[in-house]
Formats: sequence, C-alpha cells, structure tokens
Amino acid sequence: MRLSLKSTTSLVLSLSLATPVFAQDAQPFPCVTGDGQTVDTAAAFSSALIAGLGTEVTADAAADPATVCSADAYAQAVAEGGDQLAAALATASADAKAVLIPEGAAASADATVDTTAAPAADAAAADQAAADQAAADQAAADQAAADQAAADQAAADQAAADQAAADQAAADQAAADQAAADQAAVDQAAADQAAADQAAADQAAADQAAADQAAADQAAADQAAADQAAADQAAADQAVTDQTATEPAADATASTEATTSADATAAPEADATTTADATAAPEADATTTADAPAADTATDDAAAAAAAIAAQSGDAAPADAAPAGDVTTTEAAPADAAPTSNIETDTTAETSTPPADTTTEAAPATADATATTDAQPQLTAEEQAARDAERQAARAASAAATATTEDLANDPEAVTEEVTQDDVRSADQDFDTAVTGDTTTTTTTTTTTGDASATTGDAPVTADNNDKGGLSTFEKALVLGLGAVAVGAILKNGDKVVSNSGDRVVVQRDGELRVLKNDDVLLRQPGAQLATRTFDDGSTLTTVTRDDGSVVTTIRAADGTVLRRSLTRADGTEVALIDDLDNTTPVVVSSLPPVPQETVSTSSVALTDQAALQAALTASLRADTGRTYSLEQVRDIREVRALAPQVELAAITFETGSAAIQQSQADELASLGGAIRQIVANNPSAVFLVEGHTDAVGDAGYNLALSDRRAETVALALSQYFQVPPENLVTQGYGEQFLKVNTQSGERANRRAAVRNISQLLSNS
Repeated sequence: MRLSLKSTTSLVLSLSLATPVFAQDAQPFPCVTGDGQTVDTAAAFSSALIAGLGTEVTADAAADPATVCSADAYAQAVAEGGDQLAAALATASADAKAVLIPEGAAASADATVDTTAAPAADAAAADQAAADQAAADQAAADQAAADQAAADQAAADQAAADQAAADQAAADQAAADQAAADQAAVDQAAADQAAADQAAADQAAADQAAADQAAADQAAADQAAADQAAADQAAADQAVTDQTATEPAADATASTEATTSADATAAPEADATTTADATAAPEADATTTADAPAADTATDDAAAAAAAIAAQSGDAAPADAAPAGDVTTTEAAPADAAPTSNIETDTTAETSTPPADTTTEAAPATADATATTDAQPQLTAEEQAARDAERQAARAASAAATATTEDLANDPEAVTEEVTQDDVRSADQDFDTAVTGDTTTTTTTTTTTGDASATTGDAPVTADNNDKGGLSTFEKALVLGLGAVAVGAILKNGDKVVSNSGDRVVVQRDGELRVLKNDDVLLRQPGAQLATRTFDDGSTLTTVTRDDGSVVTTIRAADGTVLRRSLTRADGTEVALIDDLDNTTPVVVSSLPPVPQETVSTSSVALTDQAALQAALTASLRADTGRTYSLEQVRDIREVRALAPQVELAAITFETGSAAIQQSQADELASLGGAIRQIVANNPSAVFLVEGHTDAVGDAGYNLALSDRRAETVALALSQYFQVPPENLVTQGYGEQFLKVNTQSGERANRRAAVRNISQLLSNS
C-alpha cells in the first residue's frame, strides 16, 4: 500500500525520517547525475532532471558510484523543482526515469509523482474551472453586449423611424405650403396678366387713335404739299410760257434798236449788247442781264437738269441777294427732298452741320464768292412740323417713284454711260473748283444799268469747260442738277443756298448749315457701266454694273443723299447695305450717353497694326440703346454717331484749303484698308462712315464743304489704292464743329479725318 503524500513538504519529511541518522550529516552535493552531469546544488540537479526527463538519455557507465547523486540529493531537487519537476516526472518515460533517478529513490519518486500529480491535477482542474468560468463570464458578457446592442439598435431604429415620420410630416407640410404659394403666385400672375392685357388693349386703342389721327394729318399735309407742288408747277410752266412768248419780241426790239442807233455795217457783236440810249422811258431803269456766249451754254443734259430744278424750285432769292437796282435772273433749285428731321424738338443735338454763323477770324481768299448767310427766322413748332411732313412726303414720293422702274437697261428714260479714267479724281488730286466755286477760268455776267455795263461778280462755274457747255465732264458726272443752283436761291423746302462749288451745295436749313452732294461719287470707277433714271421729284435710281457682273443699286433723294443701297453679286446674291426709306423713330438725345471728350492726347490705334485696327473697328457699341438708327440720324446726331467704334487717322492731315492727300500719306492707310476688307468679307453688309474735319480758320460754310471733300478723299484712297468696296463707304464732313485742339488758329491736327464702323447702328445691318 502506497503512502499518498499531499505536498512536497511531506515528501521531504518522509525522506528525512527514512534516512539513517548517521547519513544525515553527509553532503549530497556535488554529485553526478545518471547521464553523467555534475551538479552542485539542488536547483542545478532539478534543472538537469527537468531537461533530461523530456529526452532520451543514456546512463553513464563510467560514473563513480560514490559520486552519483544520492536519494537525498534527489529529494532536495524534487523540493526545489516543485510543480515543474513534478510535471516532467509525470510525463517522463520509464527509461529516462531509470537513468536519472538514483537507486533507492525510486519509491520516493513514484510517491512524489503521486503526491505532486494530485496538486497538478487540482491546479489543472482549477485552471479549467477558471477557464470555464471565464468562458461563461465572457459568454454572459457577450450575450449582455449583444442584448444591449440589440436594444440600442432597436432604440436607434425607433428614433430613426420617429425622425423619418417627423421629416415626412415636415415635407408634407412644406409641400402643402409651396403648393399654396404656387397657387397664389399663379392667381397673382393671372391677375397681373389680365391687368397688363387690359392696359395693352387700352394703349393699343390709344395708339391706333393716335395713328389714325397722324395718318389723317399726314394725308392732309401730303395733299397740301401736292397742291402746292401743282401750283408751283403751274406757275413755273406759266413763267416758261411767258418767257418764251416775250423772248422773240425782246430780241426783235433789241435788234431794231441796235440797228437804229448804229451804222448798218456795224460789227455783229453790237447785237449782243444794248445800251440805255434806246430806252428813254422810266421803265428803262430796269436792268437786264445779257446772254452768255454760245460757247458757254450748258450741255443738253445739264440744261435738262436745270429745267427739272426750275420746275421744283420755290420762291426766288430775296431782292437783297443782288446789287441794288439790278434785276438778277434767279436759277431755280431742285426740290431737295431731304429726309424728315429725326431729332425731337425737346432735345439738343450736335448735328453734321454747324450753326449758320459766318463770322470768323480769317476767311480764305476764295470765300469772296460765298454769299453771306442771312439769319433765317426761327420756325414755330407748327412750321417745323409742316416742314418735317413735307420732307417725309418727299421721301415717300422718292420711294414710290423709284419703285416703278426695276430694269434701267431697258428704260428709255435712263441715261447710261461708261466711266473712264478721265472721269475719276484720284485721292492725291485736288478738286477742279474751289470750295466756293472759284476756278482759274472765270466767267462773268454782264448787266445793263442805265447806259453802263458792269460786272456783278464771279459766277460759280467749273474749269475745263468744253464746247458743249459750262459743265465739265467731271462735274456733270458728280452733280448733274446741283450745279445749276444759284447762291442766294431759296429752295422749295425752305433751304437757302449759301455756296455752290458744283460738286457740293451748302444750304442753310432750320438755322443750320448742311452740305448736299452726290453720295454715288465713290461708285464711279473706271470701267463701270452706269444707268441713271431721274424722276419728276428729283430723286434718282442708279445702277453701277462692274466687270465682274456685280451690280450696286442706289436710290438717292433730290439733294443727292443716299436713301437705299444694295449690292447684287454675280451669282444673284443680294446684300442690303443702307435703307433710309422707312420711317424711323425720333431720337431722344438726352437718353444717350455723353460724347467722350476728344483731345490731341487721345490715344489711338497705330495705323500700321492691321489686327489692332480690325479689333478696334469691330468693338462693341459704347452702350446698348436697344434700337437701331437711320443713316441720316447717324450722320446728323453726334451722340448717336459716338456710340460706334472709331479709328482716328492721326497720320493723315491736310494742307490749308486742300482736300488732297499725298501718296506717302495714302500709304499709311494700307493696314486700315486691309482691316476694312477683312471686316466686309466677314460681314458684307458692313458700312463705314468716313468723317472729315477742318480747323477753325475760315467761313463756316466754306469749312463744311472742305471737310466733306476731305472725307471723300480718304474714302477714294481706301477704294482706289487698297480695294475697299466703295459701296460699303459713306462720307460726311463736319467742318469746324468738333475741334481736336481747341484753338481758333490754323492748327494742323484739326485738319483731319476718322473712320467709324456704323454697321451696328444702322437699321439694315
């Protein structure tokens, strides 16, 4: 029966009791283990046992039995090794135990195993129990956590559901509120629309009533104008009849008197001049004007133009237009059917014509032939309205007249010609006549006052007179009809002629000066085929056919102003350029932005930079006014004109009194010409306004005509030298109105020109 020991201490005590007393004093260490290891302490022996019991060991046969570790040493090692050695003993093989455990200690070893195995088992059981408990605790904790998580999730789900329900309720309420607001807005909009519709209907009714009244007024004005025109025509016809009837008698009387007062063999020229000796009666005080020599008579077409002008003219010039006592035959003028004034009377606008004040510091020598402009009475509102109605009626008449003829090539009343190089002025050439009409060849008219012959002054004639008459080929081509207007004449529309250079007539209209000229001059290029039909009201329809088959068609008013222009290409494509025949809305100048101050220091685009010039000329308008304008409004109203982009031609200035530019200056326009050609290629309906200016020296009317000539010269240079299409150019002079350098002296910087792209302003572009 084995003794079961419960602890290491019990094992040690049992071994001590079993050991004889005489052996207790022997020291167990150092000693040699069964596998030959020498150990000095119980701890070392214990470690050797733990290490060896887990391996396959071999007994050391050479070991001295006296030095082999004893049972006592083993007991101490067991005590020292504790649970670790006990575990090693429990799992060791029998062979290992036989080698390592000393003899006599075997029973003790088994006991040790028995006594140590139980605590190890207990410990293992305890560990297992602890592990089981920990597992149970962990499971309980996990369950608790899971339960808590489930509870939390349930709470969160409930909260989310509650929030969703609240959100849905809020959304439903918001939707209901929005629906109510939308309905209210719809109801309000419907109410507003109904009110607007009613207001529009009321306004339409008012506008219709006003339009009906205006139409009635216009019809009355048109009828009055027609009646007046008929009366004027009848008077003119009667005057022609009377003149025709009296001329033979006068010629006979003059011939008889000449024969009576001279020898029968007197020179033939005695028939051309009569003296006061033949008339002793008081009525002899009347002055008659001698006929010009036959070589100086007008050509057939000029005479026809003069006749048409006579039929259209109104009252003759005032008596003070000629020297006292002289009776001057007043040549009639065309019915200058100027377009209706488009400036409202309650605004102030700078127009293309300066005030009719001819007081200047120093007038040029040629100004002697210019009549002094008499101040015209200020028109009343009613008179101005009547004048505007007459001009509008004239414009409508021009539109109606020109609409009746479409094919001028087959029109028997059309005048055709081919333009030659001799008919065209170059940009580096000045005009044949001075601005006032003076030329190197002067024709005088002789009047008879009593018995003395006197010269009344230089007549506005041209140089290069030919055998057929007093108009040069150049002048006939430019201004057929205008050249017959006498200075001082009062035209039917109320304009007073201030000066006439043959190519331009300056008139005083409504207290301002205006220059009239043929806007088709630029189209006259060598090789072009022209066909022109002149109508009863003085308006014209002209076609210019070019070598490439393209045709430019222009309708001009009686004063030469272009009313409509279009280009028909060789392929039949039509490009509309200008259309001033339709009525346009008056301009409220006060609503337009102010005109920028123009000074000599104003920066300008270099004329050598084509890209910069093109960018400058295609820039946007200075302000968007939400409307378009007629060409007349652009020309006449500075505030309208200033909306468009402009290029100042700083490199182009003019000599005093000259409108020509030299070739070196013309070369400066090359890049500008290229820029304009590119713009026209991109937009064939583009229109450019070339503006001319003068300095402040000289008569205002003189300067106005001179500046207009300068504008024409720049346009000619662009067309002749740089192939800019002339139909895309219009010109306008502004005289001394807009000085760049504010001085009354002859400042060269003021004798300048500028180009402006007005395409965005025009109604037709």
